[in-house]
Amino acid sequence: MAESRFISSRYFKPSTFISLALCISAVAQARALVPGESTEVNQGDTPESWTLATGSTLTVNNGAQTLSINGGGAGSVVNLNTGSSAGSVNLSAPGAVANITGASVIASGNALVLTDSSAILNNANVVSTNGLGLFGTQVLTGSGSSFLINGGTITGSTGGASLSFGSSLDATGTVITGTGGNSYGVRGFGSDITLRDSTVTGA
Repeated sequence: MAESRFISSRYFKPSTFISLALCISAVAQARALVPGESTEVNQGDTPESWTLATGSTLTVNNGAQTLSINGGGAGSVVNLNTGSSAGSVNLSAPGAVANITGASVIASGNALVLTDSSAILNNANVVSTNGLGLFGTQVLTGSGSSFLINGGTITGSTGGASLSFGSSLDATGTVITGTGGNSYGVRGFGSDITLRDSTVTGA
């Protein structure tokens, strides 16, 4: 039987195809919205990371999953609807809003981070396995961030929630827990914290 030999093309090396496949995979898992754009993620869609822009809206519907959600800006909105989940939410540009209803945010780092932005959580499950459940912060001259929470659970290994100066947390019927060694439930620095029928514990 004649010996079979593979001769690498002078134009395309095998490593070229591998690199191209990796690039295509990376692109497929990350999307950036343009200002004013609105889109929906539905059950069965491939989980992707998303970057918001000013005035954009991202809606994640029942059964759908995303990786990280980042960005923000005035008028930008994230809607995590019942039964959906996200790898993390970081609204790093002032003026953004996150609406999380019956959904989960489960992250290895900080789970839900706001910078001069706001979030409304209804029966949400927010978990950080190696960081904060909620982190509200501000830019130097910003007004702070706000969390309005009804029901649900907030859990973080470092702490349940940490708030910077000017930020606020208003929780009703919520369980907020720090799970790691020397962790805390809620910590604020010049913040406004209101708790009603809620349970807050640290380790």
